Amino acid sequence: MSQLYYRLLWYSCTQEEKYKLYEMAQDGLINARNIRVLSSLLSKGLLVKYENQICRLLNESFQSFILYVVKPEEALHFEKESTAGSRWAIFKIPLMIILLALAAFIFLTQQESWVSIIAVLTGVSSLVTLLPRFSFLIPAFILKKEAKYFFT
Repeated sequence: MSQLYYRLLWYSCTQEEKYKLYEMAQDGLINARNIRVLSSLLSKGLLVKYENQICRLLNESFQSFILYVVKPEEALHFEKESTAGSRWAIFKIPLMIILLALAAFIFLTQQESWVSIIAVLTGVSSLVTLLPRFSFLIPAFILKKEAKYFFT
């Protein structure tokens, strides 16, 4: 009985609303920047806001319905469609071309500088991998303050 009701709700949503509902069903998180879509989902009753300002799906069976209805190919299509007009999608290719051109310029004209840059990058990457091994150097009283702050 609820399957028919959920299908009616699902087909009444736009593509963008379906994607947001899928995001919410999949990992319980939703991007709060698109206020228009969120307010539409709240007004339709598909998202419920609790007193602590947390939004959740209508119920767990609706979450199961969404995860059953949306196929992986459709979810990938949703994701590609939603990120098509983003700023990162617009600037990604020109930025990569500029960075590659800069790297090629440095490599071809300043070989000594290129060797220095590679050495610095190697050292930084080695240091980053070693940092967790030296966590014992952090004083215990700092950790207690942080734990107290986060868990009380």
